[in-house]
This record gives sequence, structure tokens and C-alpha cells, in this order.
Amino acid sequence: MRDWLCLVNHESGFQYDIVHENSDGSKDYGIYQLNDNYWCDQGDTKYSSCWQINTFGCGYKCSHFTNSAIAWDTDCAVKIKNCNSFSKWRAWQVHCQGDLTTNPDYDFSHC
Repeated sequence: MRDWLCLVNHESGFQYDIVHENSDGSKDYGIYQLNDNYWCDQGDTKYSSCWQINTFGCGYKCSHFTNSAIAWDTDCAVKIKNCNSFSKWRAWQVHCQGDLTTNPDYDFSHC
């Protein structure tokens, strides 16, 4: 859970409606900042195997990732994480990789 909290904090600042344009012309969408070159707008077939997800994405339109209903976003993000760990997110690599247990910002025990 700490990794997810850290990831979302550094990717979107917990904002679900954010779209970020990258220097290569691609865009990242929603709370998990899912990139349109890899994870969305690649068709609408919902894949389950890792090679399909890594090749064709999650099967959602990117526009579905910019509203307050984050079930589809989370479904896609979990598939990405299950196939690749958190390594597909640059913000996680830079800010979250390693032991987060001593960081009070990501302590969810009071929830």
C-alpha cells in the first residue's frame, strides 16, 4: 500500500483529472498517469496476460482515466504492476523505490 500511496503522490499529487503532456508528444492520464503510448487508447480488448498488456495496453480509453471513478484506472495500474512491478513508473523509481516503512507520509495504519 505504501508504494501505491507514494506512486500516486508523485505521479499526480492525488489528482484524478490531470493530463500531463510529455516532451515526446505522448500524454499521461489520471491518478496513476497512464501513458497513451502504452496503456490506453490501444483498442478496447481487456487483456489479462502480461505479454498482451505490455504489447496492447489495458483496453481502456485514456479519457476514462480522468474522472473521479478510478476503478478502470486502478484495474489497469494493478495489471501493469503485476506484470512489471512498479518499474514502469519513473516517479516510483525516483521517489519510492526502497523501504518506505519509516516514511510517515505513507503510513496507512491509522486508516
